Amino acid sequence: MAKNLSKIDYLDLITDEPYILGKLVGFEDLTELHNSWIKKMLFSADDFTLLAHRGSYKTTCLTIALALMVILEPNKNIIFLRKTDVDVKEVITQVQKILSTELMRYIVREIYGIELQLTNVSAFTLNTNLKTSTKGAAQIVGMGIKTSITGKHADIVITDDIVNVKDRASRPERETTKLAYMELQNIRNRGGRIINTGTPWHKEDTISFMPNVSRYDCYSTGLIDRDKLEEIRKTMTPSLFAANYELKHIAADECLFDNPKFIKDISRIYNGIAHIDASYGGGDGTAFSIVKQYDDNYVAFGKRWDKHVDDCIDEIMAYMN
Repeated sequence: MAKNLSKIDYLDLITDEPYILGKLVGFEDLTELHNSWIKKMLFSADDFTLLAHRGSYKTTCLTIALALMVILEPNKNIIFLRKTDVDVKEVITQVQKILSTELMRYIVREIYGIELQLTNVSAFTLNTNLKTSTKGAAQIVGMGIKTSITGKHADIVITDDIVNVKDRASRPERETTKLAYMELQNIRNRGGRIINTGTPWHKEDTISFMPNVSRYDCYSTGLIDRDKLEEIRKTMTPSLFAANYELKHIAADECLFDNPKFIKDISRIYNGIAHIDASYGGGDGTAFSIVKQYDDNYVAFGKRWDKHVDDCIDEIMAYMN
């Protein structure tokens, strides 16, 4: 494929279907959903925040976007932050590997007519010979969130998973992360942007005030099948599963059921008892449930809408049928 495309073809591919390049350099599980994420990272003019469940390949998409930013906008400098220095090394190394592939080198030859060279490369920095700016900063500078950033500036600031389990368990950790994130507003250049990716861990964590959120839970992406989700669910508390995979926060005492089991046999709920809890406006929602009892066990199904009951009847009847 690489040998048959022209400069314009490659630019069109990067613009319209950058995930294909990701698949070609080894990330074969990427989908059209990931394509939309990569495009937003590359081309959105505004700050934005991508929240996605664990195992959704959001960091993989970010590494592909970073590699393409280096090629497409070589004179812009990027500051990239993760929770710790060790976490940063992992991503910078991955970007280096992507840029070192024959495909990326071929694309650079087609677009610029030169051989791509990685210069000033370390565990925390990356430069290439594509950069012609006199700015002293490297194209990508990586650092842990607690590293001092006073005096630094960037055209693009990217945070990835700067909120983690430590923020869930520790209020001081949450406050430290918040202060570090607020300082980022002072280092981006005029007209620059901030891109955030992550998973929420606590209702009062830093993610709670990140802007322009796009949210993808484990059900909406379709990336993890139901059986695998149930295996994962069994390995953690309901509140932890809700935070990591459903992207919502529940306290342990708010769980409606203690470790419910999910089943596929829909016939087990046939001829159960159904109930509508109707909303007629205001702040209430409309809820619909079906329950069938088997000795000491129950099979249950439920849906809830933030709508007037009249707007839900057709969908309720479809579930009933």
